[in-house]
Amino acid sequence: VTITDCIATLVEPDPFAALNVLRTTFETDRLPEGWLSRLARFNEVWVPSQQNYRAFRRSGVPPERLRVVPSCYDEHLYRPEGPRLTLPPELHGRFVFLSVFDWQLRKGWDLLLRAYCQEFSGAEPVGLLLKISRAHGHTLPLIRAQADEVLAGFGQALIHRTDIVVWDLSLGAREMAALYRRGGFGYGQIKT
Repeated sequence: VTITDCIATLVEPDPFAALNVLRTTFETDRLPEGWLSRLARFNEVWVPSQQNYRAFRRSGVPPERLRVVPSCYDEHLYRPEGPRLTLPPELHGRFVFLSVFDWQLRKGWDLLLRAYCQEFSGAEPVGLLLKISRAHGHTLPLIRAQADEVLAGFGQALIHRTDIVVWDLSLGAREMAALYRRGGFGYGQIKT
Protein backbone atom coordinates (compact mmCIF):
# COMPACT_ATOMS: atom_id res chain seq x y z
CA VAL A 1 0.00 0.00 0.00
CA THR A 2 1.28 3.46 -0.89
CA ILE A 3 -0.27 6.52 0.73
CA THR A 4 0.69 9.76 -1.01
CA ASP A 5 -0.02 13.10 0.69
CA CYS A 6 -0.09 15.79 -1.99
CA ILE A 7 -2.37 17.62 -4.37
CA ALA A 8 -3.52 15.54 -7.31
CA THR A 9 -1.75 17.52 -10.03
CA LEU A 10 1.73 16.99 -8.58
CA VAL A 11 1.83 13.20 -8.11
CA GLU A 12 1.43 9.86 -9.82
CA PRO A 13 0.42 6.55 -8.23
CA ASP A 14 3.16 4.13 -7.22
CA PRO A 15 3.32 1.57 -10.08
CA PHE A 16 4.56 -1.12 -7.66
CA ALA A 17 1.81 -0.71 -5.04
CA ALA A 18 -1.13 -3.09 -4.81
CA LEU A 19 -3.22 -0.20 -3.44
CA ASN A 20 -2.64 3.50 -4.09
CA VAL A 21 -4.21 6.03 -1.73
CA LEU A 22 -4.07 9.77 -2.33
CA ARG A 23 -4.52 11.95 0.75
CA THR A 24 -5.38 15.37 -0.61
CA THR A 25 -7.50 18.47 -0.22
CA PHE A 26 -8.86 21.38 -2.17
CA GLU A 27 -10.28 24.37 -0.28
CA THR A 28 -13.23 25.23 -2.50
CA ASP A 29 -16.70 23.86 -3.16
CA ARG A 30 -15.68 21.86 -6.24
CA LEU A 31 -12.56 20.56 -7.94
CA PRO A 32 -10.79 22.27 -10.84
CA GLU A 33 -10.92 20.82 -14.32
CA GLY A 34 -8.47 17.98 -14.81
CA TRP A 35 -8.54 16.75 -11.22
CA LEU A 36 -11.10 13.99 -11.81
CA SER A 37 -8.88 12.14 -14.27
CA ARG A 38 -5.90 12.50 -11.90
CA LEU A 39 -7.90 11.17 -8.94
CA ALA A 40 -9.18 8.22 -11.01
CA ARG A 41 -5.61 6.87 -11.09
CA PHE A 42 -5.76 6.18 -7.34
CA ASN A 43 -7.73 3.38 -5.66
CA GLU A 44 -8.84 5.58 -2.76
CA VAL A 45 -8.91 9.29 -2.05
CA TRP A 46 -8.65 10.44 1.56
CA VAL A 47 -9.79 13.97 2.44
CA PRO A 48 -9.52 15.74 5.82
CA SER A 49 -13.11 16.99 6.25
CA GLN A 50 -16.79 16.59 5.41
CA GLN A 51 -16.56 19.84 3.44
CA ASN A 52 -13.90 18.24 1.22
CA TYR A 53 -15.98 15.07 0.94
CA ARG A 54 -18.98 17.07 -0.33
CA ALA A 55 -16.82 19.09 -2.76
CA PHE A 56 -15.17 15.97 -4.19
CA ARG A 57 -18.54 14.20 -4.52
CA ARG A 58 -20.06 17.29 -6.16
CA SER A 59 -17.23 17.11 -8.68
CA GLY A 60 -17.88 13.47 -9.56
CA VAL A 61 -15.58 11.38 -7.35
CA PRO A 62 -17.45 8.12 -6.59
CA PRO A 63 -18.40 7.78 -2.90
CA GLU A 64 -16.93 4.27 -2.63
CA ARG A 65 -13.47 5.71 -3.38
CA LEU A 66 -13.70 8.59 -0.86
CA ARG A 67 -12.82 8.46 2.84
CA VAL A 68 -12.75 11.25 5.43
CA VAL A 69 -9.51 10.90 7.40
CA PRO A 70 -9.08 13.94 9.68
CA SER A 71 -5.65 15.49 10.08
CA CYS A 72 -3.64 14.97 13.22
CA TYR A 73 -0.70 16.67 14.86
CA ASP A 74 2.14 15.88 17.25
CA GLU A 75 0.89 17.25 20.57
CA HIS A 76 4.38 17.11 22.07
CA LEU A 77 5.95 19.13 19.28
CA TYR A 78 3.10 21.61 18.73
CA ARG A 79 2.58 22.86 22.27
CA PRO A 80 2.49 26.45 23.55
CA GLU A 81 5.65 26.05 25.63
CA GLY A 82 8.98 25.86 23.90
CA PRO A 83 11.36 27.83 21.74
CA ARG A 84 10.07 30.71 19.63
CA LEU A 85 11.50 31.43 16.22
CA THR A 86 13.14 34.78 15.68
CA LEU A 87 11.07 36.76 13.23
CA PRO A 88 12.35 39.14 10.57
CA PRO A 89 13.51 42.44 12.15
CA GLU A 90 10.73 44.41 10.43
CA LEU A 91 8.22 42.63 12.66
CA HIS A 92 9.93 43.09 16.01
CA GLY A 93 7.73 44.85 18.57
CA ARG A 94 4.57 44.29 16.53
CA PHE A 95 1.55 42.06 17.05
CA VAL A 96 2.10 39.58 14.22
CA PHE A 97 -0.60 37.94 12.15
CA LEU A 98 0.74 34.74 10.58
CA SER A 99 -0.47 32.93 7.46
CA VAL A 100 1.28 29.77 6.23
CA PHE A 101 0.51 28.50 2.72
CA ASP A 102 1.79 27.55 -0.70
CA TRP A 103 1.59 30.59 -3.00
CA GLN A 104 -1.40 30.01 -5.24
CA LEU A 105 -4.53 32.05 -5.73
CA ARG A 106 -6.86 29.44 -4.20
CA LYS A 107 -5.22 30.10 -0.84
CA GLY A 108 -6.79 33.57 -0.82
CA TRP A 109 -3.60 35.57 -0.33
CA ASP A 110 -5.12 38.38 -2.41
CA LEU A 111 -8.14 38.61 -0.08
CA LEU A 112 -5.88 38.48 2.97
CA LEU A 113 -3.72 41.34 1.68
CA ARG A 114 -6.79 43.44 0.83
CA ALA A 115 -8.36 42.87 4.26
CA TYR A 116 -5.10 43.61 6.07
CA CYS A 117 -4.46 46.82 4.09
CA GLN A 118 -8.04 47.99 4.60
CA GLU A 119 -7.72 47.51 8.35
CA PHE A 120 -4.13 48.54 9.11
CA SER A 121 -1.72 51.19 7.95
CA GLY A 122 2.00 50.52 7.98
CA ALA A 123 2.37 52.87 10.96
CA GLU A 124 0.33 50.71 13.37
CA PRO A 125 2.08 48.25 15.73
CA VAL A 126 0.95 45.18 13.78
CA GLY A 127 2.51 43.06 11.08
CA LEU A 128 1.57 40.37 8.60
CA LEU A 129 3.94 37.48 8.04
CA LEU A 130 3.21 35.44 4.93
CA LYS A 131 5.23 32.25 5.43
CA ILE A 132 5.02 30.78 1.96
CA SER A 133 6.26 27.81 0.00
CA ARG A 134 6.58 27.78 -3.77
CA ALA A 135 5.66 24.24 -4.85
CA HIS A 136 4.00 25.55 -8.00
CA GLY A 137 7.19 27.16 -9.26
CA HIS A 138 6.38 30.82 -8.66
CA THR A 139 9.53 32.90 -8.38
CA LEU A 140 9.92 35.36 -5.52
CA PRO A 141 9.98 38.34 -7.95
CA LEU A 142 6.68 37.12 -9.48
CA ILE A 143 5.14 36.70 -6.02
CA ARG A 144 6.20 40.20 -5.01
CA ALA A 145 4.80 41.59 -8.27
CA GLN A 146 1.47 39.83 -7.68
CA ALA A 147 1.30 41.15 -4.11
CA ASP A 148 2.19 44.63 -5.39
CA GLU A 149 -0.76 44.46 -7.82
CA VAL A 150 -3.09 44.00 -4.85
CA LEU A 151 -1.40 46.74 -2.82
CA ALA A 152 -1.54 49.11 -5.80
CA GLY A 153 -5.30 49.17 -5.29
CA PHE A 154 -4.53 51.02 -2.04
CA GLY A 155 -1.87 53.23 -3.58
CA GLN A 156 0.81 51.18 -1.81
CA ALA A 157 3.68 48.79 -2.53
CA LEU A 158 5.46 46.08 -0.57
CA ILE A 159 8.66 48.11 -0.50
CA HIS A 160 6.87 50.77 1.58
CA ARG A 161 4.82 48.34 3.68
CA THR A 162 7.59 46.91 5.86
CA ASP A 163 4.86 45.54 8.16
CA ILE A 164 4.04 42.97 5.43
CA VAL A 165 6.73 40.32 5.08
CA VAL A 166 6.75 37.59 2.41
CA TRP A 167 9.00 34.87 3.83
CA ASP A 168 9.90 31.81 1.76
CA LEU A 169 12.41 30.37 4.21
CA SER A 170 12.33 26.54 4.34
CA LEU A 171 11.60 25.35 7.88
CA GLY A 172 11.53 21.87 9.40
CA ALA A 173 8.82 20.64 11.78
CA ARG A 174 10.55 21.92 14.95
CA GLU A 175 11.14 25.32 13.38
CA MET A 176 7.51 25.49 12.22
CA ALA A 177 6.34 24.72 15.76
CA ALA A 178 8.61 27.52 17.01
CA LEU A 179 7.14 29.84 14.36
CA TYR A 180 3.55 29.04 15.38
CA ARG A 181 4.45 29.95 18.95
CA ARG A 182 5.61 33.31 17.61
CA GLY A 183 2.36 34.39 15.93
CA GLY A 184 0.17 37.11 17.42
CA PHE A 185 -0.46 35.17 20.60
CA GLY A 186 1.61 36.80 23.30
CA TYR A 187 3.96 38.46 20.84
CA GLY A 188 3.86 42.22 21.08
CA GLN A 189 0.91 44.26 22.23
CA ILE A 190 -1.56 46.43 20.41
CA LYS A 191 -1.74 49.65 22.39
CA THR A 192 -5.07 51.43 22.18
